[in-house]
Amino acid sequence: NWGWLVKQFGTDIMTFTYFPKIAASPFASEKFAREYEEFFNSVDTTGIKRSVDQGLETILWQADWKTRDKKLIFDYFDVDNEKK
Repeated sequence: NWGWLVKQFGTDIMTFTYFPKIAASPFASEKFAREYEEFFNSVDTTGIKRSVDQGLETILWQADWKTRDKKLIFDYFDVDNEKK
């Protein structure tokens, strides 16, 4: 809820710049990257555009990592890929 964040924390650049990167950090899928990008394209990102871009970059490189290494990780932990 962008409006709530702005109301609660203001738009002080030193504090507000963390939100896009925090929101992005736990995600690793291209689907979420599109949702993230669509959301931030719909709100005013004046002063935090770089942080928004870094968040998107984080999601995309984590998605690439997951795609690249998922099979190796599942094999290492002997997880059945078909069930996951």
